[in-house]
Amino acid sequence: MAVMVAAFVILALKTTPQIAIGFIVGVAFFVPVWIILPLLETPNNTIVASGIDVKLGVTAACLFLYCFMPGRTFPMRLVPSDFAMIGLTLIHFTSDLTNTGFSWMIIVRIYGEWFAAYVAGRLAFQSLVFPENLWKTLAIASSILGVCAICESLFRFNVFEAIVGQRPLEGVSRDAARWGIRRAYGPTMHPIYFGGLQLILLAWPVYGMLQALRRKVGLGWLFLPILPVLGICATGSRGPIVSLLFFVIALVFYQVKRSRVPVTIVATLVLIVGSLNFYQIIERLDYWSGESRNAERHKVEVDGKKMAMSSARSRIIMLEVYRIAINRSGLIGYGTVATSGFPINVPISGQEYQTLRQVRFIDNAYVLLTLRFGYTGIVFFLVACIACLWQFYYLTNEVDDKSIRQLCSVLAAGLISIYFLAATVWMPEDFGFPMMWTMGISSGLFRALLISRSKNRALAKLRSL
Repeated sequence: MAVMVAAFVILALKTTPQIAIGFIVGVAFFVPVWIILPLLETPNNTIVASGIDVKLGVTAACLFLYCFMPGRTFPMRLVPSDFAMIGLTLIHFTSDLTNTGFSWMIIVRIYGEWFAAYVAGRLAFQSLVFPENLWKTLAIASSILGVCAICESLFRFNVFEAIVGQRPLEGVSRDAARWGIRRAYGPTMHPIYFGGLQLILLAWPVYGMLQALRRKVGLGWLFLPILPVLGICATGSRGPIVSLLFFVIALVFYQVKRSRVPVTIVATLVLIVGSLNFYQIIERLDYWSGESRNAERHKVEVDGKKMAMSSARSRIIMLEVYRIAINRSGLIGYGTVATSGFPINVPISGQEYQTLRQVRFIDNAYVLLTLRFGYTGIVFFLVACIACLWQFYYLTNEVDDKSIRQLCSVLAAGLISIYFLAATVWMPEDFGFPMMWTMGISSGLFRALLISRSKNRALAKLRSL
């Protein structure tokens, strides 16, 4: 971590602190999450939310040092997603304060979960002009992740564990397999987290591909996205693989203006059909992964009904088990302490409590946030997500520079795909941190457009005098 912070200082002095924070924080995403400074005890001795990992530590240090660097700027003008994020942090504070009383750890959690990554992305992309080496670095690093995933899947060799030591086990096997291949973990704690990390970073090699199509870079960049796509498949996680489809659909929607009406119609129909056939889809996912045979043998009871249990079906069972707790979560929820670790400590009794012991994990970020921060918290979070997508949409329509329009298109596609994935897994920092960073980029670029327009109007007035 010290090396990366020193690199930030050197790079900030040689270039600008904005470029430096973009480079260093982006590179920190690729450091294994189990390298951590423990601060808190957590249920079941997990490392989740137990301390400061490298990407948070580096980001916090860079944000602090940024304040003292020559050329620093502080973009104070707020945009729609900023207001939603402020609302979310206030609800976080209110919920934890009401449920557990004041503690300085509330401030630390808010900073680590919502502030650091978002603000770092906002600071790094304050201008509609950004260095070519930044996106190239992220694109190549993302593709290297894909190579690491493929190697781990085919040869059972985790590059990151070989360098920094084996990851701790948290309820999952070290050699989990699906479809006859080993599932890749990479620098994360679970294959689905690794799939999510590659999914949110897929935007950068795809951006390189779009630049190659415009002959802005060499044709070799055309093939770079193949590696992270194969890497996502190497995780053996159905959520990230299915989310690739949403990435492609969203990219077409943002990139090709004439496609927006038909894509919207098709996407709406898909969502309607998917909602009406949700249980059948889950069953097909079970057959796809080969879990259907064990599902019928392993049943749990929910609301007096016996339900087949599997990795995919647990998403349905989870909704049934937590339905009462969700209804009782109110405006501010149960707070962080009650919803930390799995199973969480919320008012569930009777047979549902026994089922909860078997369906421990809340594989749905939106359900977990509702339980944690109540209806108000989930509304602010969803508004922030939608605001970021709208800001990217506005930028793709209004910015003159085609490269910026393409960047906004791929980043929006990455967010949409990860928003879908969040409905199948809780939002760990493994991919949640770069997700918040990408949302911060949306804020930074949108603010840059507004500032640019304000300057142009001011110049036009001066010329008219």
